[in-house]
Amino acid sequence: MAFRLPSESEFEYVRRGGLTSPWGWQEGASPCVEANLADRSLEGAFPEWRGAAACDDGYAYTSPVDTLDDGLHGVRGLAGNVSEWMQDCWHDDYSGAPVDGTAWEPGGETECPGRVVRGGDFVSTLRQLRAAHRTWIPTEFRTYHVGFRVALSAGEP
Repeated sequence: MAFRLPSESEFEYVRRGGLTSPWGWQEGASPCVEANLADRSLEGAFPEWRGAAACDDGYAYTSPVDTLDDGLHGVRGLAGNVSEWMQDCWHDDYSGAPVDGTAWEPGGETECPGRVVRGGDFVSTLRQLRAAHRTWIPTEFRTYHVGFRVALSAGEP
C-alpha cells in the first residue's frame, strides 16, 4: 500500500463536501459543533486570549476526533483540532498548480520552502477555519497544534 499526505486539492474537496459556504459546513451551523477552535473553553484556560469564537465546544485543547461532526464525505475533524500537513510545497498562489488533484511538489532544482498546512486547529480563529484558508511552515518545524493524516494512493488496495 502506498500511503502519503493528502494534496491541498484533495483536502479542500473533502473538506467542502460539495458545499459553497466558506466554512465547509452548512450555513447556520455552530462552529463549536463542527470544529474544535479557539472558543470560550480556550479563553477559560488562557484569559488573555483574543479572537475566540462566542461558543464553547468544551475543550480548551485538542478534542477526541469522535466528538466532531462528520464531514459530508464521512471524514471527521477536517476543521479545527489540529492543522494538517499537506504534501504540497508552498507557493504564494495557484499559478502553475497541477489541475489533476496531485500535490504540487518541487521539480528539478526548485526548492521547497515549506509544506502547506490546512484545516485550522484549536487555537485558530473562525476566520482561520475557512475551507480555503492556507498557510505554510518549514518542514523541520514542530508544534503541538499541527499534525497529519494519511491518504491511500488511488488504485492501491
